Amino acid sequence: MNIKFIDQNHKLVEKVGKAVKHLPFEVLVIEGDIFRYKGVIVSASNPDFTMGGGLDAQIAKRHPLECKNIDKKKGNQRIVDVIFTVTVDKDLKATRKLVAKALKFALTKTYEDETVLISGLGTGIGGLDEDEFVWLFLQAT
Repeated sequence: MNIKFIDQNHKLVEKVGKAVKHLPFEVLVIEGDIFRYKGVIVSASNPDFTMGGGLDAQIAKRHPLECKNIDKKKGNQRIVDVIFTVTVDKDLKATRKLVAKALKFALTKTYEDETVLISGLGTGIGGLDEDEFVWLFLQAT
């Protein structure tokens, strides 16, 4: 599996870039638009999968069929080339537990011959501290 971390937050991209240099495998770190790259995209959703803001709103526009097939009772799930993950609670606050679970799920649901596209899950609307995300990302990979 190939891992690409792609985000528009310059500061977060720099932090992830520095951190992954110490991994025993390559993680491509890119500042930019995640939708310019091919691969399996990971969402950052609320428990109801309303897809109303941030990355989710963009996924809803670009992948309407996949979004239509979400089982809202199931939690994290993969539908074709979108991995829908819950990264915030009902109050739209990201927690370490939710983001860690989302990252682990995404990496286990991406196959060896695929590329997974991950952004700063929970760091936008969810308000997760960037350093916390970097630590969780390293732990998951």
